[in-house]
Amino acid sequence: MMEKVLDWLYGVLVSPSEVFRRLSEEQPVRPAGLLLLLLAVLTSAAGPFDVTEEFLGIEIPRVWMFLGSAIGTFVGSVALMGAVFAVSAVFGGTGGFAGMFSAVAFAQFPAMFGVPAGLLSRVPGAAAIGGLLSFGVGMWTFILSVIALRESRELSTGMSVLSYVTAALAFIIVVAVMVVVALLPML
Repeated sequence: MMEKVLDWLYGVLVSPSEVFRRLSEEQPVRPAGLLLLLLAVLTSAAGPFDVTEEFLGIEIPRVWMFLGSAIGTFVGSVALMGAVFAVSAVFGGTGGFAGMFSAVAFAQFPAMFGVPAGLLSRVPGAAAIGGLLSFGVGMWTFILSVIALRESRELSTGMSVLSYVTAALAFIIVVAVMVVVALLPML
């Protein structure tokens, strides 16, 4: 199984369309979920080190902040995939969630390269380079995600982009409303 996972990861980098089609057919949900979890942990571990340990007057140990970030990143990624799946269905997408989840999760693999770029952006004098590299990795990951959605849901590239943008906006609005509702009693 490990050899197959390495082949998929290599394929994401050199022949993404072909690999995303295979992933959507084979539906390796468990390795895809583990990859998403690993990326959530890595990106959370590389998060800002100067984050205050106080939130709304409550002292929070950094380990809890790290765990909350990793879990939130993972759950948020899966929830966003669910929203993208639903929106892409409205735009005529076919195929099941497991195939789309597998393809889109593997499309996130290049985000791993964003970890050193993010760390570089904290080095005095290298912030601009790190920021540009982080932006580039983010765009690369987004483009691969669009290709993965296109291949797994049999959509055009335009409909795949529209699905992502619509789902992301809806997701942001829902999260913002939830945060506002949660914080209202504290104000």
